[in-house]
Amino acid sequence: MPLYYWAGDSQPGDVNGYGVKGVWFVVHPDTASMAVANPVIRMFEHPTLGNILHNQGMTLYWFAKDEANVSNCYGDCAVNWPPLLVAGGAPVAGEGVTGELGVIERTDGTRQVTYNGLPLYFFAKDKVPGDVNGQGVKDVWFVVSPESAAGMPPILPVTGGQSVPWAGILLTIGGLALLGGLILIGTRRAG
Repeated sequence: MPLYYWAGDSQPGDVNGYGVKGVWFVVHPDTASMAVANPVIRMFEHPTLGNILHNQGMTLYWFAKDEANVSNCYGDCAVNWPPLLVAGGAPVAGEGVTGELGVIERTDGTRQVTYNGLPLYFFAKDKVPGDVNGQGVKDVWFVVSPESAAGMPPILPVTGGQSVPWAGILLTIGGLALLGGLILIGTRRAG
């Protein structure tokens, strides 16, 4: 990642360039160190996934095995999926972010940001702003859209940038029917 200074920073520790035009961000050695006093959650439009949320340019994810306002990702899970942590302050909603931001206390004593009850995470394999390498991993990790909420099924992008939930979708492809993520196989009776 190319690195830059911001002309508006006049002394060590200044971060006046953070968030300028929604494209300039502070560089961290790894996403696990991204705990900040007042993390700003912003929205950007991904070319195939539609509107998704990020913090400091890095895509945010939710974990289907979490419960509303409860994180179930610790140990190796948290190494691969570092939680978005807040260091003392409160999360701030950027433009287009209409859901409810909150903070929960994790069992390790750290404070994790939530969106509509979903604990938020980064993915360790996302290396540059805009990466979405975690989308759909093991069918339990998903990008966070402005509409995401705890207890919702994952959202699938469709043509035109609109999204629809998995539940209730019936597709027929080559004689196989796909209903809500389950493959239905049938046979035709001759005659």
